[in-house]
Amino acid sequence: MTKKSSLFIFLCVVSTAFAQYFSWSTGVKPTLVIRTQFLDIASTLSYSTASTNMDLVSTRLANTSYGKTSLNSTITTKIYRLPHTASYYANIPGWGACDAIAGDAFTLAQVQYDLTKFERFVIASPSLQHQGTAGRGGLAHSKWINFNGSWFVVSFLYGNLGVGLTLHELGHTYFAGHPTSDHSTLGHSSLWQVSDGNPISPYGKLLERGDSYSPMGGNYGSTSSDFPPSMKVQLGWMPSSKVLTVTASGTYRVYRFDTLTASLPVAGPLALKIIKDSNKTYWIGIRRAFAGNASMSNGAYIVWEMPVANADMGIRAYSVLLDCTTPGTNVGDAALAIGKSLVDVPAGITITPVAEGGTAPNQWMDIRIRKY
Repeated sequence: MTKKSSLFIFLCVVSTAFAQYFSWSTGVKPTLVIRTQFLDIASTLSYSTASTNMDLVSTRLANTSYGKTSLNSTITTKIYRLPHTASYYANIPGWGACDAIAGDAFTLAQVQYDLTKFERFVIASPSLQHQGTAGRGGLAHSKWINFNGSWFVVSFLYGNLGVGLTLHELGHTYFAGHPTSDHSTLGHSSLWQVSDGNPISPYGKLLERGDSYSPMGGNYGSTSSDFPPSMKVQLGWMPSSKVLTVTASGTYRVYRFDTLTASLPVAGPLALKIIKDSNKTYWIGIRRAFAGNASMSNGAYIVWEMPVANADMGIRAYSVLLDCTTPGTNVGDAALAIGKSLVDVPAGITITPVAEGGTAPNQWMDIRIRKY
């Protein structure tokens, strides 16, 4: 990771209860932002910065979910001083620093705030990066912890409460599963990295967070990124009625899904879905928010939805971008252009964009699907 400033912020995003699947990922989420500092490192995160950035994160969530979710954030008026030095926490083995900081922060904050009134918590403090060698502090991560007999989902990250990275980590917390492992959270938007020029090469490998067009990828600076359709459906943000499952050859029209407004687009479908095999499903959509990207502004965005065994999160349904133009070379032109074909011989599937049209926000693309 590249260090972008002298200050890093450690964040823990914590949820207090379990709920039914879509109620966990929809609705307004009361969120308490607890500002903290170590005995030997002071926090420079101001109230105004925290408030402004959390409002921006809330707006991003509202827009990417078509108004299905947002945050109602409360920022602590004081910065709580944790009882230990940064190196103390940093040298706790594994991800134990997050557990320890969360416990100490809750102990301090509960004097002034009724924690039961909040569904999510952000615990912000100077990073533990470079403060020790035993633990993994300072690295963006999400995990479940058990605090005083209750389970909490926790995210921590570096950066000055940056909007993009905070959105990414909060995105992890929208997974509604019970913590059967310490890392039961939403998966990443990744890339199928190949070296033989074949975008669907059987020799390809998963590049974690390699989809730079999704908040769950690794492009935290973009304001144009949007959750891919498969994740929107998984979280209850995009209804299944807006997805067309293709089972026969034909030409199918699909409409832009990344409208980035807090309302569901009237036009549809917003995605095409084609089953490849028992492990992979093609999802085809069109992105038009990346106005400066000629490929993505005029091509088809194609991903696999597939189970991935992540070392920390366990098995998750990932969205995996296919680099259709210069596979293995430049993800900036990943979209499949009009007149070009993605041919999957083993699955008997050929995907070819043939036309585009419409005006914002209702742009469309016609996709010819051949099944044989």
